[in-house]
Amino acid sequence: MPRFLEVKTWKDEPDIVLTNLDALPEDVLERVFPLYPEYLEREPETLFPLINSGIVLATIVESSTHRGFTYNKLSDNDIWNSIAMMYEYNKEYEKAKMIFEKMIEQGASDSATLNNFAAVLLNQLINKGNIEDKDEEQFFRARDYMYKAFIFDAQGRPKNILHAANAPAYRNIIIFRNIESELYYNKGDLFTSFVIGWISVEMNLNRIWCRYLNNQNEDNNLKEKLLRYNAEEVIDHLYLHKIIDKPLRDDINKYRSLRNDLVHGTAIDVTNGDVQNIIQLGRRLYPIYQN
Repeated sequence: MPRFLEVKTWKDEPDIVLTNLDALPEDVLERVFPLYPEYLEREPETLFPLINSGIVLATIVESSTHRGFTYNKLSDNDIWNSIAMMYEYNKEYEKAKMIFEKMIEQGASDSATLNNFAAVLLNQLINKGNIEDKDEEQFFRARDYMYKAFIFDAQGRPKNILHAANAPAYRNIIIFRNIESELYYNKGDLFTSFVIGWISVEMNLNRIWCRYLNNQNEDNNLKEKLLRYNAEEVIDHLYLHKIIDKPLRDDINKYRSLRNDLVHGTAIDVTNGDVQNIIQLGRRLYPIYQN
């Protein structure tokens, strides 16, 4: 029987997805895609009837409840997530969304599914280039998924060292604040946009600093002490440890000072340029210790 890459009739399917499916053992393919021999014989043009048929046959294999919310995990949940995120990686957001929609329709509400779906929704908005009022429904849907995932991810974790750095949904919350800043900018509310944009930057700095400390061998008591540094001290240490370069450090400090002036009343307004720069500053921090 041909493998997925050997079927030449797929239309608009990225090799990264087909390669991912080819890596699955034959017995796993038969379990996940019971109808896949039939679909391959039909010389199909799209994977989605096959993917959807597999998800429809999936059952809930694991459930847990935390803070009144039930988290359900589907059989072969990780495979569906992997396929969807391959499409996301290829910026085929609509296909990724279709998979997650079907998973949720079948009852999936686990942390990985909600968090990944939120990431797809947020990244689609970021790559859209201009976030508008009409995008708010997608924006707030991503928020709901990501906060549910964060509640689960944070369960049982220390609130000091590992919390921000290791909860997978935390980075999505940072992205959410950055997009929220852009939404307010497009509404003409520059002050609110700037303040929320700075929140995204400071949360990102906290994430990066936590991730750096977690990679060190020092004991937890020392790490807890270092986590009490204020934003200025964290910025300096990230620079001294070559995690951020001087131009990035200078830009962060410039807008940290402006934020302080706004909060203390020594400055009363921000410009379009200030807000645009704080939004882009947040996005410049994304790739640092991303994984």
